[in-house]
Amino acid sequence: MDRAVADAVSLQKAEEIEDAVEKWRAIANIAEGTDKNLAARAWSSIGYLLPRTKAEDKILAYNRAISLRPNSAVAINNRGVAKRTLKRFDEAIADHDEAIRLRPGYARAYYGRGLAKRELRRFDEALADYDEAIRLRPDYALAYYGRGRTKRELKQFDAAITDYDEAIRLRPDYARAYYGRGLAKHAMRRFEEAQEDFQIALKLAKEVHNTNLASRIEQHLR
Repeated sequence: MDRAVADAVSLQKAEEIEDAVEKWRAIANIAEGTDKNLAARAWSSIGYLLPRTKAEDKILAYNRAISLRPNSAVAINNRGVAKRTLKRFDEAIADHDEAIRLRPGYARAYYGRGLAKRELRRFDEALADYDEAIRLRPDYALAYYGRGRTKRELKQFDAAITDYDEAIRLRPDYARAYYGRGLAKHAMRRFEEAQEDFQIALKLAKEVHNTNLASRIEQHLR
């Protein structure tokens, strides 16, 4: 079994995702009767590796992991992420709540809950969650981006730009942060600066083959 786990991890690191999923699935099926912790790890790994397009399957895998290890904050939080993909925001918030209850210092859970609350236009609550995520992890670029996006939607453009600046400082290749900062600057009629951000965002998006983001950015460069 140790060799099987090592093989699964190696496949995962090599980004041979389908083979890694099948290896973890074989481990889960064998371990469920003998080692619940290992089986939970395997099902959680399957949920993590499956693509966003298979969100329902991700949830099923996390359900299996949680049934074996009910106090797994990571599996519960990740199930919330999958539910958010399906726009089941209230259910996602409930999972993030539970993950935070189990692990009060879990920055990812605060960030995920902030995303779900922003989708529900509960902006003040979302900002509070991003604030806490950043307090727990001051280098959390995603949380700065999420907070900046929320502030931009509230038309707090200067504050949004400050958060985008920090996200970019922490992650210089963060295409979405450049794009968001460009949108904030455009709203402030700082058109030349906005175009500069859009150009950088487009270059970065193309480098990672993010065609959806690139297409959105190009609309602002016409």
